[in-house]
Amino acid sequence: GKSAASLRLLHILSENDGKSRYDAQIIEYDSLEEDELLKNRIESHGVEGFDPAAWRQARSAALHRVQDVLTRHFYKEERSERIPLLILDDTFHYRSMRYEVYRMCREVMMKYNRTATKSVGFATLYVSAAAETCKARNQQRFGRRRVPDSSLMEMMTKFEPPCTGGGWDGVYETLSNNDSEVYFPDKHDATLKSVVSRALENPVKLVQMPDVKASEDDRARTSRNVAHAVDKLLRFYVGKVCQNRSEESMTGLDIEHKVLAQAANGARRNILEGLRRQMKMNGDILLEEVIEGELRVQFVGLLLENLVVRKEEWDVNAQTNTKKIISGMLDGSEF
Repeated sequence: GKSAASLRLLHILSENDGKSRYDAQIIEYDSLEEDELLKNRIESHGVEGFDPAAWRQARSAALHRVQDVLTRHFYKEERSERIPLLILDDTFHYRSMRYEVYRMCREVMMKYNRTATKSVGFATLYVSAAAETCKARNQQRFGRRRVPDSSLMEMMTKFEPPCTGGGWDGVYETLSNNDSEVYFPDKHDATLKSVVSRALENPVKLVQMPDVKASEDDRARTSRNVAHAVDKLLRFYVGKVCQNRSEESMTGLDIEHKVLAQAANGARRNILEGLRRQMKMNGDILLEEVIEGELRVQFVGLLLENLVVRKEEWDVNAQTNTKKIISGMLDGSEF
């Protein structure tokens, strides 16, 4: 029901005879992926099936759209009468995926909004539905929009709900949508409006920067030191995972050492690329901005994504077991 909820939210925000206070738009990840699939199939003469490259390109394109909209918002010196509002329509089954968007919001704010005259709100709408409801809706779909029931069950097993303990992922509303109506019921309108209000009331938090004018050399040196420290920690994670591959704690894990190492190093590189992008935008960065707990969450999430791409037929229970083992291993390790 996430896409139906997105459309319903767009509709209620556009009410009041077209005089809405919001300039709202939906960024639908599935549509972006279909665009990339079409392009890739033309280039590869019609190859069918799941395309990891198209999936990654679609996610990158979505983030760039977020960046473009936010940048235009902060570039405007005068305040607009309408508030730009982005509705990102995706499963976001790993917290690390949601954190990518949060981090992008913070990066743009840090670069263009040093005077704190504008802000960006961030909130999650957690749409849940029973397995049988999802299966019934799925049967009404056509083409690649209809997925195997096994994929639905796999997603339910993988999904990481928003964190109730606060923090960046703690602003959310839960919507239980088990209705059988063709159109999204208006009884959920209050919840949809609430998630927008909560986003506005809880702007993305910036790390306090020191009130010092460091030279360009100092800032560059600081960024290099931070990148080195993060890379060192990530390499520790990679080593910890690969080192324990053959130990008792990894028993029953049907993953070749080479595949595991490639997936872990791929996760490390992806995180470092995001960090370097942030440095390029901001020109400086503090080590305090890099939260080790969130770094672990990102690393485990990206590692699992890389493994799923490399192992086409991978039992859901094995995926869950892998995530549990690796998360537990890194949570209990000391750097």
